[in-house]
Amino acid sequence: MFKVEQLLTNQILTADPRTLLTLNLVAFASAIQLVIFAVICVFYDGCPYYIAVAIGLLLIVNASVILVFCKFRPSRGWLIASCIAASFSFVQSVSLFFWTAYLVNNEDKYIERIGANENRIVTSTRIAMYSLQMIFAPIHSIAAAIIAFVLYENLRSQNDEKITRGYFLSEPQLGHQKILVPIELRQVRDMSDDESEKASVGVQTSGTRTQQV
Repeated sequence: MFKVEQLLTNQILTADPRTLLTLNLVAFASAIQLVIFAVICVFYDGCPYYIAVAIGLLLIVNASVILVFCKFRPSRGWLIASCIAASFSFVQSVSLFFWTAYLVNNEDKYIERIGANENRIVTSTRIAMYSLQMIFAPIHSIAAAIIAFVLYENLRSQNDEKITRGYFLSEPQLGHQKILVPIELRQVRDMSDDESEKASVGVQTSGTRTQQV
């Protein structure tokens, strides 16, 4: 008969943190690519009003907020901030896609009007960068949409005094065989002194996973 130990935690327990982190890395990498393509467009007389550069930098900031939540600050406040950041990322990346499509259409009209008098290398480079932006912007928007869905689901499932039952993978001091230890995780908004005396403090790590039952 195993004794079920109850742990207290004021951290957010995400359903699948590794999947969330992987999606955020995809969003972060695609945002960096969008900034690179936008900067190249600037050097070739493209990217009017630096809109693509600004949106790309905002996407990086949003992805950084979610990364902080996933790896360093799994709290309720950072969860709300991550939900907002993911929503903004989705809207911004979709807006960037349509803005870039508008610029490509203008480039085609410009080539038809100017013809052979235009420097084809400059124009072709701009169109190539715009085309790459139209590839990576949907990638970012899809990743942001999934991240937002996962985060909002986690936010909706959070409530005070929620108890999650599961197993903790532990390795005894003697021997090398790992065992599953039954535990209960009780979520609280704040860690008070009285509560801390009654139960241990639990955290969620990427290396050891709690299996819910």
